[in-house]
Amino acid sequence: MNYKNTPDFEMIATDQNGFEVGGFSLWYSDTPTLEGRRVGILGDYRARDAATGVELLHSACARFEELGIKTVVGPMNGSTWNQYRLTTDGFDSPPFALESLTPKEYVRHFEAAGFSPIASYASAIVDTRRDFDRSGEARKRTKERGFQIRSFRKDRSGEELAGMYRIAIDSFKDNFLYSPINEDQFNSMYEPLVQSIDERLVFIAEKDGEMAGFLFALPNKLLARGRDDTVVIKTLARLTGDSYRGLGLALVSACHEKAGELGYKKIIHALYKDDNRSGTFSADASLLRRYALFGRNAA
Repeated sequence: MNYKNTPDFEMIATDQNGFEVGGFSLWYSDTPTLEGRRVGILGDYRARDAATGVELLHSACARFEELGIKTVVGPMNGSTWNQYRLTTDGFDSPPFALESLTPKEYVRHFEAAGFSPIASYASAIVDTRRDFDRSGEARKRTKERGFQIRSFRKDRSGEELAGMYRIAIDSFKDNFLYSPINEDQFNSMYEPLVQSIDERLVFIAEKDGEMAGFLFALPNKLLARGRDDTVVIKTLARLTGDSYRGLGLALVSACHEKAGELGYKKIIHALYKDDNRSGTFSADASLLRRYALFGRNAA
């Protein structure tokens, strides 16, 4: 789910025969700040071996220092809207739909080059029978406040995506290292998926005809091998503000219920930030994978 995001600098390393052995891309124009410091973003990272990787990472950091940028984060392909993070645990399980796994050894590359984790993330797999709104309180409050939850309408996908974009940029604006994107960029991420999704698994919350939240899920079997009995929740977003509290929980509950009705046994809650949200998952959930975003500050 990448959109075109041209880097400010690219490096490709080759061996004596001209074959590529590694590379990276750098972004330093209009990047977010971290604790008031200008951030350099390192992405598109690949390396044939540890020695090559560490040399490349040192080279990237040196390039940033030449520009006066002392804080580097990665791997991140331009922004958090694109692929970012290293896989740190759970390598024995195959990738699920829309997931990008990184080689296990890349963690050692980054650590050897002076990087350390600055944010952690996880994916968990849950039985569809697990209802996070067991008491029905979230759905009750949602209905009492005039919200309705319905399925995505493929025949009006342009309108649906426009509403989803409006929700996403509001919902994610305070996320760690967030960068805004325009509507065309957002559409380029989601439009390729629209015709292949099961619209019964994409949920829209609205009030008085105005979209207030959405949950984007799809059957794993559409884009990945194995786990044919599994649905992947890719994106969950709602408008910010106290009046929208509980809407996310109601959307998740609706997804679990519908997935179960359609015969799916499991749901993957994908790539959530490993902080307070992780408390949502009880003993009923199994941790599937862990990831981390790495950072380095020059002395």
